[in-house]
Amino acid sequence: MLQIYISHAAADKAYLDAFLREIKPMQEKYNLRIWYNHPEPEPVIPFPWKILFFWYRPKGSPFPYNRFLPEELDAAHIYLFFTSQNSISTPWIETDEVKRAISRHREYGNRYVRIFPVVVSSSQWKVFSELASYPVIGPAGKAMNQVSDGWEALVNQLQPVVEELTRNHKEENKRLGLPVDPKPHPWNDVPTEIIPFPKWVGWAMLLGIFFSLARFYDNNCTRKLPPGIPTRNPVPEEYRRENPVQPPEDLVVPRDTAQ
Repeated sequence: MLQIYISHAAADKAYLDAFLREIKPMQEKYNLRIWYNHPEPEPVIPFPWKILFFWYRPKGSPFPYNRFLPEELDAAHIYLFFTSQNSISTPWIETDEVKRAISRHREYGNRYVRIFPVVVSSSQWKVFSELASYPVIGPAGKAMNQVSDGWEALVNQLQPVVEELTRNHKEENKRLGLPVDPKPHPWNDVPTEIIPFPKWVGWAMLLGIFFSLARFYDNNCTRKLPPGIPTRNPVPEEYRRENPVQPPEDLVVPRDTAQ
């Protein structure tokens, strides 16, 4: 399993995206592992901390995302350096990535490691970069932004290199008793959680705040009766008459006897 390391300036990301689309079929065929400097996932505020700190909006890191790149930079087999005025103006490309790739190439040689500059736009990279002594891959004599089929030509030139290095590494692994065709580990980059406390702590804080507010509302915002007065109207006692009510009787009017 070959690993390809792509070095590019942040301003040249459009060229990287075009190359990744073109190399996708070959990546699946030869089981390639491709590494590049990709944007860092936005940090995440776990729920329920998002409720507690509802006003806070985390920002991504302004620095390059290097969670795994240093390890892959020292373990890659093919290095592709996208050269442009942006790349030679990016300090860590020349001082870190180029130097470490050249050191690895000198240690293992062309049999196991290759370095290729890829000219994505015209610049003075041959004057200021140590990559000037390495062969350029891509359309002959032209930059990628000057031709329409440049990425196709690059992939076609890269395929025999991938096949050759794959054979060399399989032979070396077989000689050393290592797995001949190891599977690549997945690229498992997950967003970082900016609050390291467990979620149950946040839930406990939310419950405490809820009960505190409920108690405050009950003590200060509800209408209270004076002490000694029951909260409910008492049931009136049944009034019993001493003389039961009698049914009405007809009134007899006496006649006038004088007439």
